[in-house]
Amino acid sequence: MRILHLAEYASGGIATYLRNTIQYQLDNENIDEIVLLTSKNKSEEFNFKSNKFKGAVYSYIRGLSGVLKILKLRKVVDDYNPDVVHIHSTFAGLIRISYLLKNPKYKVVYCAHGWSFIQQNKPQFKKYIYSLVERLLTIKTDLIVNISKNEQNIAEYYKIPKEKMKIIYNSIPDDREKLSVNTLGRLTQEKKIIETYYS
Repeated sequence: MRILHLAEYASGGIATYLRNTIQYQLDNENIDEIVLLTSKNKSEEFNFKSNKFKGAVYSYIRGLSGVLKILKLRKVVDDYNPDVVHIHSTFAGLIRISYLLKNPKYKVVYCAHGWSFIQQNKPQFKKYIYSLVERLLTIKTDLIVNISKNEQNIAEYYKIPKEKMKIIYNSIPDDREKLSVNTLGRLTQEKKIIETYYS
């Protein structure tokens, strides 16, 4: 299986989400290749110790020219011949406009990472327009991932199809060493010794 992740400004929380998700997928023996396509501007670097991972960048700045650039990425995405395309954020999600004109040959997963109609500083009519666009684009979306219950509830309020949505909470990997009872006992004893000599 080949998975392609498409992101716009991949930084901060989205970058963390991508690192955790991609690492999990790299460890999955059923996945043969993962491609990450991010904007050259305002994206963090992504490095994984796996020959299953490929990273690529594209030029992008928000605005009308940026929307056109996202739509032109359709050919790039298709050329990778993915089985699944996982789209991250609202602007990257606009690539789905092209799917209304020509059906994709792969499954489409979309995560808004915070719906555009949730933004507090936007007037209500803009939120309504955003929700109409998002509803239209769900026609060509196989799965919508919400990262919290609140995000899911608001999406339902704005009539995003409930049957297409799933909640997958943000997470952090647990890399801590599994400690045995004996190891915990030893560490507790060492802590007492340190406290005795350095307090």
